Amino acid sequence: MARHITEVGVPLRGDGTPFPPDPDEWTAEERDYLETYFFHGELQTGIEYEQVATVDVGDMEETGGGDVANVASTAWHVIESNKPSPSMATNSCNAVPAGVSDPFSSLGPNRLTWRLRLENAFTVDVVDIEFDLRWEYGARHSGGGAYIPNCYLYVPTCSVLWGFEVNAQIHVHHPTNAGTDTAPIARLPLTVSGAVSSLVGTHGVRWDFDLFGNGAYQVR
Repeated sequence: MARHITEVGVPLRGDGTPFPPDPDEWTAEERDYLETYFFHGELQTGIEYEQVATVDVGDMEETGGGDVANVASTAWHVIESNKPSPSMATNSCNAVPAGVSDPFSSLGPNRLTWRLRLENAFTVDVVDIEFDLRWEYGARHSGGGAYIPNCYLYVPTCSVLWGFEVNAQIHVHHPTNAGTDTAPIARLPLTVSGAVSSLVGTHGVRWDFDLFGNGAYQVR
């Protein structure tokens, strides 16, 4: 089989030399070749694995606990210039009773993993990034309810080859109560979004989730 790329993933010209990173140095035929075989492919973005349990929600000993707040981070970088962002180590979010900052014990974490993957016509994974979202669930307040004391994101795999750039961030929306005032269930909406850019084009990517204090989740 003919060799199309170097060992580090740079495509080769017909004379066996690597393509230059400046598209202005490509001929029209070379650009067509790269668009057809190296840069072209369908992005795969589906959830691959879930480890999810739920819990029954009891009534609180005190009423009026329906307000839910995020008292941690609201946005941070996930992928910056093809690498996992260091900010992931220091940022997390939550959905807890408004005005309460005491630590909560939980039953979690639950876990979802999904992949951002692009395989080109050479059957080479030019983009392969794994996201691992975890949220602690089932935390109680005043004997009842179900809250999320901690939610965080990992990127255990991140491989981006020549000619591509990936950036992504997480945005945490305002949490709400999906239950009742006496048996509140925290709802934590969040969005992971970004772009996969190549030397010939850009594709946006986005995942929207609703995480619940009883352990459930929805993909929006």
